[in-house]
Amino acid sequence: LPDIEIDKASGTLTLSSIIRTTNDWTYTAGTLDATTNDSTVVFGSTVDRTITGSHTLDNVTFNLTDGYIATVANSNTLTVAGTLTLTNGFINQTTIPATGSIAAQGNITQGTGFDGGTGRIEINGTGAQTFTGSGDATLGNLPDIEIDKASGTLTLSSIIRTGNDWTYTAGTLDATTNDS
Repeated sequence: LPDIEIDKASGTLTLSSIIRTTNDWTYTAGTLDATTNDSTVVFGSTVDRTITGSHTLDNVTFNLTDGYIATVANSNTLTVAGTLTLTNGFINQTTIPATGSIAAQGNITQGTGFDGGTGRIEINGTGAQTFTGSGDATLGNLPDIEIDKASGTLTLSSIIRTGNDWTYTAGTLDATTNDS
């Protein structure tokens, strides 16, 4: 798809199925329903891309070609209500807002090709969440992680690898059930 800009004066834009884009994604205004139809937005690219505008999507996959970056624009938060899949690429943000560059409210899966970045993922869902690592102690990396759950349990599974900050602020954490 070409660059996407969501700017609705009225009505609701409902996302459905899998939407894959290799260009910039901009949310400006309007009602966006990304969860009713269990939609997935895949950010894949052979160029650096920017995600602009604080908004909520259901399932999100970052699958950029090696070495390419997805940047969440300054002072913006992309909330992922469903599963956040980090397959390949980096997530950057030059100014990280207090609420985080990506707010993960569902499950998180880390792949071995994902190599971190300067952004931050705040794990802040109110229900049960599972964070599944890549299973490899030498491949893959995460950006900064902050666990700040008001309720629900975050269960860690497999090997989760990061060379960046890992901050626990609040919430129930289960690191033993799945031998993480």
